[in-house]
Amino acid sequence: MSHITLKIDVTNSQQVIAQEKGKLVGFASRLLSDEKRKQKVEEEVYALIKEELKQLLPGKLAENGITADVTIGIEE
Repeated sequence: MSHITLKIDVTNSQQVIAQEKGKLVGFASRLLSDEKRKQKVEEEVYALIKEELKQLLPGKLAENGITADVTIGIEE
């Protein structure tokens, strides 16, 4: 079976954390090492992409007459 692999390497985790300023997540993230910050931001990006795909992909497939069971997960 074919599948799609998506890898994201966030290069601006410091700026992303700074945008979260004032939120508990942003505050707590400033206490982490650079690598942990990057990992946290990447996890959030993957979660956002997963949710978008879960909402959009079934409808787009149906528009093209495709019936399919779609499983979307995050692997480490």
